Amino acid sequence: MNTAFITKIDSGFKIENSSLKVNGRNFPLRLLEMIIITDDVVVNSKDMLKLSRENISILFISKDSKHFSLCLPLIAKNSDLKASQYRALEDRQGIAKSIVYQKISNHAESLKKYDFDLDIYPFVEEIKRCLNIEELLSIEGRFAKNYFDRYFSIFPKNITKGFRSKNPPLDIVNSLMSYIYTIFYHTITAKLYIAGFEPSISYLHTPFRSHYALSSDILEFFRSDINDFVASEFLNKHLTSEDFSKSSNGGIYLKFEARRELWKRLSLFMREKEKDLKVIIANFKKSIAKSIE
Repeated sequence: MNTAFITKIDSGFKIENSSLKVNGRNFPLRLLEMIIITDDVVVNSKDMLKLSRENISILFISKDSKHFSLCLPLIAKNSDLKASQYRALEDRQGIAKSIVYQKISNHAESLKKYDFDLDIYPFVEEIKRCLNIEELLSIEGRFAKNYFDRYFSIFPKNITKGFRSKNPPLDIVNSLMSYIYTIFYHTITAKLYIAGFEPSISYLHTPFRSHYALSSDILEFFRSDINDFVASEFLNKHLTSEDFSKSSNGGIYLKFEARRELWKRLSLFMREKEKDLKVIIANFKKSIAKSIE
């Protein structure tokens, strides 16, 4: 099970007999790693402490889809792994290059579903030759522009402006993309934390303020899959413009009612990716160990 998705709470939320009880259903705590809640709910401190003792994280998402809060359990720190993360910064560029290479490979492969053949050879050669993180990010940015030029062209012109926008998202495609990216970012943060990583020690992205940059590093492995899921939502007309509203800041956001329907499909997609996330985190741990040998 690993993650419980709670989109509607009709009959309370409580912990009883080592199970989460909500809407007449029982979720054994021993099978849970994370709870995602998208409805209004009151959780008392006693239940929060029980969840913390079981090393269960909780992600709260506001009804307007704009705000997220991640509650993590207080667990013993894995000092050896964190020390390895610091030492691996000596090979920051090598680790960052491997992340970008995998990202562009995944994205180019994804475009083939839509009959686009994006040649990544020039980008791969540039990655091999680049000398610093800033240059690497520039290569990634140029690839992203090539990718999104093709990706946005698969949608009807009346639902997208044809380019990536965020903070705020300016059309419904960007809105859903950012929404799911953010959910994955927080999910990855919780998984890294439980695994003993320090989520702010990163290699491709640079941490700032409360940004967990390592979560953004890991997110790169999932972006193309998320983009494919977003495409299927609109191309199969699961979601339409009627499911979104415009905020006072000009941003476009998913309506609460539509979000409940989305979660029926999104929860299945996320469960499919949970296995991939565990493998990627395990492999990342190995790559860090290898970089300091």
